[in-house]
Order: sequence, then C-alpha cells, then structure tokens
Amino acid sequence: MILLSVLLLANVGLAGVGVARLNLHFKLRRAEARGDLREVLGYLKQLRALPSTPGGRSLCDIMLLRTGLHLREWDIVEETWENIQSRPQALVSFSELATGSYALSLAQRGRYLAARELLAELPLTTPATGLEEKCRIQTLTIFISVLVRIGSFEEARDLIVQNRERTAADSITRFSLMLIEANIDFQQGHRERSEQILLHLVEECRGVNPFKDDAVKYALVRGLCRCGQTGAAEAVFATDVGPNSTPRLREMRLLAASALAEANGSQEKAMSYYHDLKALQTIDGEAYVRAANLAQRIGNSESAIDFLRAAIALDPESHWARVAQQKLYKIDSPPRESPPW
Repeated sequence: MILLSVLLLANVGLAGVGVARLNLHFKLRRAEARGDLREVLGYLKQLRALPSTPGGRSLCDIMLLRTGLHLREWDIVEETWENIQSRPQALVSFSELATGSYALSLAQRGRYLAARELLAELPLTTPATGLEEKCRIQTLTIFISVLVRIGSFEEARDLIVQNRERTAADSITRFSLMLIEANIDFQQGHRERSEQILLHLVEECRGVNPFKDDAVKYALVRGLCRCGQTGAAEAVFATDVGPNSTPRLREMRLLAASALAEANGSQEKAMSYYHDLKALQTIDGEAYVRAANLAQRIGNSESAIDFLRAAIALDPESHWARVAQQKLYKIDSPPRESPPW
C-alpha cells in the first residue's frame, strides 16, 4: 500500500494542491508506515471528500478498498466499489487493480465464484508495461488464489507456469506464487515437491521483503506443518503480535498456531485453537476439515461432525466444503446391513 500512497501523493501534487492537503497526505503516509490502518482509513475518508484528479480519485478508492478489506469494514468496501462503478470508465485509472482489490474482498468473505467471474473478464495473461504490468500481475495472483480456493488446481498451476517469467522479477509476487504452488502440490499428493518449495523459501528468501510480512510467515508455517517440518515452522512463526494487527492477521496467526500445535502433538491445544476459529466464524474450510480429522483421531466424532458442518456452512463455495460434505456423509451415515446371503 505504500506504493499506492506515494502515487496518490504524486498524482495530487501535480494538480497543485494546497498546503493543508499535502499535510494530510504526509499524515497518511506516516500512519501507513506505523501500520495504523484505522488512522489511514480516517485520512483516506478526508481525502476522498476533497476535489481530485481522476487518477488521484482512483488511487484513493483503491487504498480505501484495500484498507477496508484489511479491517473488514465491508460497508466501506461496498460503498467504494459502487462509487468506482458509477464513474465513466475513462475516469477510472488502474481499473484492473481496483477490480482485483474488490475481488480479494469477495474472496475473504467466501464469495469465490463472484470473485472469479469478475477477474475472468480481465486480460490478466496479456503482458503490459510499467505500472500497468505490476498492477496486472498483482491481480493475476489474486485470481490464481481464488482458483485454488474453489479447487481448480490445474487451471491455477497452468497460470503460474505460463506467467513464471513475468512474475520472476517481483519478489513479493514470486514468493506468493511459490506458496500457492506448494499448496497445489500438497493438495494433489506431491508432498515431497511441496516440502522442497517451502524449505527453499525458508532457506533462500530470508532477505526478501515478503518474508518480513507476518501474513506470509503464517501461511508458510501452515504449509510447513502439513509437510511435517515442525522445526522449520517454529523458527518462522512470529512470536509477537503488533499493536496494529488487523482482524485478518490475527486470524491467520490463530490458524498457524493451531497447525503448529497439532504438528507438535499438542492435541488439546490444537483443538482449543480450532474451536476459537469456529467461534470467530473464520472462513477457512480446510482448517475445519483438519480439525475434524484431529477430532476423529482422538475419538470425538461429535466434534468432528460439528467442524465439518462449520466448513460447509461458513465456506460453502470452497473446495473444502465439498471435501467436508463427503467426510460428513461417511461419518454420519448409518452402516449398511450385510446381505442375508
């Protein structure tokens, strides 16, 4: 988001804004650097109320979309998206990134099919140049992650392979796509290949900026735990939660902690974390399926059924809701009587 705020400042600065407005922009950047998204949201609302260039308005809208989804202020997200759509296309700059940001908000609410429909209309596989290409690659990464959520693993993998050269230069995108590819490998039974990718990320990418992002660390922890690399996962796990942690980040930490506890054999602690996730109505069908598997292993079929139902109810459009439905049928169905012959 810092890049967006710099662009916003430059765009509005070129329009010859007053001292008061420039001061507001600098306050925005300082709040963003501190990670205080509540304060960022307040400054963005003030900026949005002021006259602006089409480019400045678009960048402000995208930052509002991103900040709203981080804070789960869905009213702000929907209002901003409605404002973007109400303007003529010629007055909307960076429209692909705006669409990608809104689609990401849909995905975080479990509305993967609507997100896929939006993103499928964009020319994401066609290379562009400069900032447009950077925005297009970011939106392509969102599209790929949505495809994984609904279980379209081969389509997601094909897009990663086809665009590997385009994404290689951007360390943030490259790191994210390697995590997604490792996840696809694991889901398709290629555990050794998944493990190799994840360990490479641990050993080779410590200096890469996304590795400093707690959200990336938590995603990496979950992947490592699934592959049995508990020691590597413990080394990566962020021990402290910052004062400006977002709801999504706190949830991702809880998901990572549950995976780590389970990998360490702390079954009761893991179950406690999984129950917390369910109480928060976390939209993550895979976590509930894992919780159900753990509940079955410790002989608690009632909890297993409860977790599977949570996966179906809270994340119904995901691939894992279908897995949960199949598992629920096996657990909840009475055994057939043997034939009389």
